[in-house]
Amino acid sequence: MVTVVEGICADGTSLSPMLIYKAHSTKVAWVDKNAPADVIIGHSANGWTDNTKGLGYLKTHFGPRSSSAAKAEGKWRMIIFDGHESHVSWDFLQYCIQQKIIAFCLPPHSTNILQPLDVAVFSPYKNYYSQILEREFRYGRFGVTKETFWPFLAEARAKAFTEATIKSAFACTGIWPLDRAKVLKKNTYIRSCLPPCTW
Repeated sequence: MVTVVEGICADGTSLSPMLIYKAHSTKVAWVDKNAPADVIIGHSANGWTDNTKGLGYLKTHFGPRSSSAAKAEGKWRMIIFDGHESHVSWDFLQYCIQQKIIAFCLPPHSTNILQPLDVAVFSPYKNYYSQILEREFRYGRFGVTKETFWPFLAEARAKAFTEATIKSAFACTGIWPLDRAKVLKKNTYIRSCLPPCTW
């Protein structure tokens, strides 16, 4: 029904999400009038992201007028992502270079230990969302529609995307504060396949 694209920053902040509805057009009624103005709303026939939407997300959150650009103050910054096609298109990577963004694609099959969202944010996010749906079910409000999806998601986001959780996510992966050996200490399989860490 909806794909949600999320992003977080090492300083403990989160980026507003991109919601991609499975539809042939977008209706304003799908998002609550109280939703932040920077929530990105889109649609596609299958409800998935694509190269155009990936680039739009990048431009919104990393463009010259974005909060990310303001924090960077003209210095280089980094974006870390998985290998989804929309993140590695020529236009996406070219825009990164133009905006002084280091694009870092995580190795395949490593997001469960290296991607901060996967490591510490998505699990509580899903749990809070499930709890909200269970509460609604108890009160006789059944099912999620395109109109009710955003309020439920916003409530779950407010609980899951806290500064402490986000900072913990980056720390657990060793990305920030930098701890190059942390991932090797956590995963015995990886440690057994690689030479000792000497960084």
